[in-house]
Amino acid sequence: MQFYHHNLLNLSQNNPKLEEIILLVTGQTIQELEKEYEHSSLYQGLVLELNDFSSQLAEVFISNVVDIQLIHEKVEKVLNEKLHSILNPYRDLIKDTHLLIENLKLQMVSQSLIKLEKPISIYNDMAKFQNEHHTYIEIFPVAVKEFLNTIKHSLCCLEKMLERFSSDLEEIETTFKVNDLEVILIHLEQGDFHEFGENVSIFEFKEIKLVYKDRNSLVDNVFENIVNVLKNKQYRMEIGIPKRIARDTYTWYEFISFVDCEITSEVKRYYRNIGGLLGVLFCTNSGDIHQENLLAQKTIPYLIDSECMFSSRVDFDNVLSGTVLDTHLLPTLVGNPDERSICGIGFNKLYRGNIPFKQLENVSREYLKNEIFKGYRETVDAMLTNVDTIGNLIDESIYTVREVYRATGFYGKILHIISHPRYLNNWLDRKLLLSVLLQTDNLPNWVVQREIECLNAGRIPIFYHTHYKGDKISRNALKKLTLLNDSTEKRYQESVLKLSLDYLFGKTHYENSFLLNDNVIIDYLLSTRKKVFKRNGKYFLLNLEDCRGSAKLLSVMGNDLYSGKGGHLFLLICIYIKRPHAKLKKEIDDYYAELYLEFVKKKELTIGVYDGDASILYLTHLMIQYMGENHQYNTELMVILKRFSTDYSLEQETKMDVISGIAGFLIVLMRIQKYESNEIVQELTIKSVQKLLNSCLTQVKGELTWEKGYTGFSHGNAGIIYALALFQTNYPDPKIHKVILEALLYEKKNRNQQGWIDGRSQNKQEDFNSWCHGALGIEISRNAILEECSNLDDTIITILKEDLQYAKKTKSLRRFHINNSLCHGKFGYFFHEENSNALTHLLSKGIHIDADDLYMNKSLMQGELGAYYTHLFLNCLGMPNILLLT
Repeated sequence: MQFYHHNLLNLSQNNPKLEEIILLVTGQTIQELEKEYEHSSLYQGLVLELNDFSSQLAEVFISNVVDIQLIHEKVEKVLNEKLHSILNPYRDLIKDTHLLIENLKLQMVSQSLIKLEKPISIYNDMAKFQNEHHTYIEIFPVAVKEFLNTIKHSLCCLEKMLERFSSDLEEIETTFKVNDLEVILIHLEQGDFHEFGENVSIFEFKEIKLVYKDRNSLVDNVFENIVNVLKNKQYRMEIGIPKRIARDTYTWYEFISFVDCEITSEVKRYYRNIGGLLGVLFCTNSGDIHQENLLAQKTIPYLIDSECMFSSRVDFDNVLSGTVLDTHLLPTLVGNPDERSICGIGFNKLYRGNIPFKQLENVSREYLKNEIFKGYRETVDAMLTNVDTIGNLIDESIYTVREVYRATGFYGKILHIISHPRYLNNWLDRKLLLSVLLQTDNLPNWVVQREIECLNAGRIPIFYHTHYKGDKISRNALKKLTLLNDSTEKRYQESVLKLSLDYLFGKTHYENSFLLNDNVIIDYLLSTRKKVFKRNGKYFLLNLEDCRGSAKLLSVMGNDLYSGKGGHLFLLICIYIKRPHAKLKKEIDDYYAELYLEFVKKKELTIGVYDGDASILYLTHLMIQYMGENHQYNTELMVILKRFSTDYSLEQETKMDVISGIAGFLIVLMRIQKYESNEIVQELTIKSVQKLLNSCLTQVKGELTWEKGYTGFSHGNAGIIYALALFQTNYPDPKIHKVILEALLYEKKNRNQQGWIDGRSQNKQEDFNSWCHGALGIEISRNAILEECSNLDDTIITILKEDLQYAKKTKSLRRFHINNSLCHGKFGYFFHEENSNALTHLLSKGIHIDADDLYMNKSLMQGELGAYYTHLFLNCLGMPNILLLT
């Protein structure tokens, strides 16, 4: 237990609610877990187990210096003996026993020693400086246990498979029509380590290969029957399911080899079949068809892993759950930059087997998209025509399916974290760390506890569900088919499909490209609000956001300013300021009423002005300033303020920044105080300022920051300084003056050669140069304070001016973002630099907007609508400043 207390201290420092999390996940306190945990008996048991397996190997782990090469030699010697013992009864079934043993040893040694290499290096370094000697197995028993388990697991699997191969020999010969079944090689552990003694392996013979899986294939039978029903009605579709020999607990599968298409018509046919496969998977609520689970044999896509059929977890109240993308055959649009290479038909030069390559470049991407779409639509129609037959097959058959609660990749990352040597000393601190990493409100506690048990033993968790008539599997599949009978739902899924296809293959043209025209923008904004999808009586509008590494994130638009419908209303108000027509005012009034009513109905509020519920507060402020007549909207303003006063606790808020937290809220309150300064406004203002003051963090005397110590406007010091400076102008206070000064000094300390370090990454020190992070936002903040604020002494004014000079001096050293964004792209630069010519040149190429398609980011702060707002701001007097919330 050498590392336990140090690990526990670190864990508690990083997680103030550690005790609460541990009790919630495990049902016990840390003290109860410590009392129950018997490290000594676990350690002694491991020593006995190791000695029982091989006394020679055990000696290596208790010597003064542990030599990885010596372990390698000892393991080979032990395996040589044990493999001979296992293979001897089956020598007549093996082509060359010596060759097979050497190959198996190579596999087992490489798989097991990887558990030991890093901790052995650390142990030998530790031994040089320690007075009191501890053996390797005392310091790193977890590593030794995982090493031993890996070897014993492989030997157990091998022995079991050979016994089953021997008993099934005759049927294998008959089913796969092969005479020479002498085993040449066995490729062990072709899948993840889920359960001890269970695996996926490949047997290699002279003529064929066979895949062995430790699970029954009943679900394959059901899926195959469904495909056959569709073939009778829609004969064009071809989906491959490997030939197999089924047993109650295991299956022998035909090994499917990749065969490329030779002519372009075969490529087209393959993608038509992919569309058909997509339709079957989606309608039957099946998924997990990533790249490694699909193989192409000319025109036929083969499913080589079907354990996740019928079992995708669906939340029908969440419109982004259970979509056609959840099959994983196409990019799921969840912001993962690797999606285009890991999805079922992804492009990956390192993995060639899931799609045809030879003739692919001779077929246009648009044609391939159309083929997939046609195949999908034909199959969905066929499924809906045969709902009763397919429903009965899913409901009345007997089978077991895998339920995926979290991605295998996620578990892999967790295993990587706990493989750090400091977490190889005992199983208790691993359990505590796993509890923190895995705790979630989205899964039942028994699932999390099972995950902890498996991961603590070095295994990837896996969950199976045995289907019974009328259970959630058949209910969910039937519910999905019922939903698809609705034309709106059908259109929604087809829209999402087209969006993913555009992302995967690229979009070669835009249907609509509009120039500078108010009417077109107005029509677009209103049509996107009205052309929405509907489910369970609720309307929703989708948006596609740009993420890191060219990834895309599909989201349901909220009512916020940043990426929601609040940004659309803001832009409509700006157009009205330029051209105040009665018809447009009516549309704006209706749009505002819709957003206001949804705010009133909300049970829990968030404070964010840009990305939260306080967007409606800023929008109401604008409605009063630009749209109100005879105190119109003042009533709504009071209702909103009262809700934030009574239904929301500023004291409990943890976000302090402009974009999501209290600083942005305070800025809007200071705007409102210019015409409305009642008790509620005063109360919320004072509470906001007090919370900001109470939340200061001092790392070095004379310097302070908030939250994570970021610089910059929307997430860091610069925005909070601006908010406090606005307050200081009306309510001078030496305490606030001191906070502003020390916050400025903190940002000054974080200057670098390019401008400012924003603090998000220890490894990335460059200035991000945008409104949200970096020099651009800092410069906007400093200019605004000098122009708007008073009651600041010469020291602060000097720093503000120095920062502006520094921003100017380092400008040429900063990089510029080229994406279409006000928040972190070129529109923000044009806005700040008042570069109307550059913006006009950009807009002359057109704004790509279409209410029916989803390829464009519809948001104000991240999408092309920001270009039109910037055009209005630079060319029309009196426009509100979205970057400063004026």
